[in-house]
Formats: sequence, C-alpha cells, structure tokens
Amino acid sequence: MKQDFSLSVALDGGSLLVTYPYDKPVQTVENRETMRHLASLYANNHPTMYLGQSSCPNKSDENIPGGVMLGAEWHSHLGSMKDFSVDYGHCPEITVYTGCCYFPGAGQLPTLWAENKKSLLAMLVEVHKGIYGLVQDRHGRPVLKVEIVLNERVKVSTKEGGYFHVLLAPGYHNLHAKADGYQQQRIQVLVHHDVATFVHIQFDMDNRIFGLPRELVVTVAGATMSALLLTACIIWCVCSIKSNRHKDGFHRLRQHHDDYEDEIRMMSTGSKKSLLSHEFQDETDTEEETLYSSKH
Repeated sequence: MKQDFSLSVALDGGSLLVTYPYDKPVQTVENRETMRHLASLYANNHPTMYLGQSSCPNKSDENIPGGVMLGAEWHSHLGSMKDFSVDYGHCPEITVYTGCCYFPGAGQLPTLWAENKKSLLAMLVEVHKGIYGLVQDRHGRPVLKVEIVLNERVKVSTKEGGYFHVLLAPGYHNLHAKADGYQQQRIQVLVHHDVATFVHIQFDMDNRIFGLPRELVVTVAGATMSALLLTACIIWCVCSIKSNRHKDGFHRLRQHHDDYEDEIRMMSTGSKKSLLSHEFQDETDTEEETLYSSKH
C-alpha cells in the first residue's frame, strides 16, 4: 500500500466536535500533540465548534473542551478507518461531526458548507507545513527507504529521490534517521506554525560492524586469523614429528625382522647338522654292537 497521503478529514454527523485517533482503546497515542493540533485547528476555524457545545437534542448538557476529543473517549470501537489510516498509511486522520443531523437534506448543505469552509481550507494549507526533507549520501546521491523516526514514535520513510514529509505540531521535535550501511543521524528540528521546515540529512558510510567500531573489528579479525594460522602451523609440526617417529619405528621393526629371519635361518641350518650327526652316530653304534655280538 502506498503511503503518499499527508492528511485525511472524514465528515460525519450526530454532534458538533472533532475527534482524533485512536478510536480503539490504547494506552498511548503516537504523535498525540500533532493529532490534537490538527483537530484544534479545525475546531478553532469553525464558527461554533470550538465552544464545545453541540446544542443537539438529548445532548444539551454535553460539554467538550475546545470541541476536541480523543476518539476512544467519544465512542470507543475497533476497526475504524481512522485507526487504519494512522497505523498502516502513516497518515493522520481526524473525524469532523458537522452537526446534529446524520443525513442533512439538500437545503442544509449551503449552511454546512459556509460553516466548515474556512476549516477545510485551513486543512489544505496545513498539509504544506510540518517538516519536509531530503536524504543524500556524501556524494549527493539520494538514499531511499530511510527510516525517519520522530520523537521515538512516529515513523516515515523516504520516497523516490530521497524525499520525505510529515505533519507535526509547532515546536521542537527529535528526528532520528537510519538506513542500512550508513551512520545514524540524530538532530533536533524546530517546526514553525506558519511555514514548513526543511531538513537536509547527509549520510556517511557506517563505520561500525555488528555495532562495533570498524577498526576494532578489523584488529580482532586480524588477530584471530593470525592465531588460526599459528595453530595450524603447530598442528602441522606435531603431525610431522609423529609421522617421522612412525617411520623410524617401521624402519627399526623391518631391520629387527631381517635380523630375526637371519637368526632363524642360522638356527635352522644348525639343527639340520645336529640331526645328521646324531643319525650317523646311531648307525656306527649299531654296527659296532653287531660285530661284538658275532665275535662272541
């Protein structure tokens, strides 16, 4: 939904007063001073509305100071166009109750126009007041979708070309501008009662990363990378030492294995010679015993 509207005025009947947002029960009203200022401006330009007495049947004792009241205090209800306009369109809207009759006839229209003409024209003049501004970077390029926060409550965004406009009651207001990738800007603005106040905001590139100074983040990142490289070198050296030890161990095992095989081979040769000598000796003894037996 486009948010290109600055002010809305809704006409109703049944009484003589002006109400401002919200119609729903709320604890706080954003930009209440500005809403009440717009409602009072309309009532004060009406011949009798500012008196706060409607003079309607069954409402003769009704007294509304200045002819202005919060919508929720007048008739509290949910889902009004006035609340929707403020919440989603960021457009202030007031409701004007022009008289006692809900459905005035054609003959009453000239009178109603005469009574409300000055107030309606005052609203047309008011839309050209408040503050308007331009948001650019340091190279003069417009910055789009900048969030402008006024008095820590009211939020508007820059449009095409970096422009923004918002209605505010006369007086001092705190402005907070922020956008991704840029340094935030905080200024105090004086809004005049007769002319609009121009504000020029120049953004510089954000010198902070994750909310911390860029220099600190770069230093920490460099130290972290150095620590990682040093750790990697230490791990590589330890692994190299272990690998060399394993190689030496395998070499020694291989050498011992060769020596062991030589020893086994020598032992095997010795055993064979021993067996042959025993066999030869046994045969000699047998022959000698046979000769001795034959002689006797």
